[in-house]
Amino acid sequence: MHTINYQKLEEMFLGKTEKVELLISALKKRIPEWRLEAEEAFASKDMENIRKVCHRIRGAAGTITAENLEDAATKLGEIAKENRQDEINSGYNNLLEAITKLEEFTSNK
Repeated sequence: MHTINYQKLEEMFLGKTEKVELLISALKKRIPEWRLEAEEAFASKDMENIRKVCHRIRGAAGTITAENLEDAATKLGEIAKENRQDEINSGYNNLLEAITKLEEFTSNK
């Protein structure tokens, strides 16, 4: 699984690397927003709110081929949907780790 699947992104944009770079630039601005949304949802302890935030992050991550983030958001969303309280902390930590890795990865671009 990739932090960002550049090969897939380049295929989506027909090899136009300047468009890929524009997307990455926009992504850098969204990462802090995703972190804040996740933190606020987790702090609320509202499983439906957590699920909705995960759904939004998952959709955006899938669009930009951020596979690790998409996977972490999907898993936490499922945990919240099924109200698996014993797994919520672990799922949340995995989501934050995926966000952090994506942030670090894009800061080098």
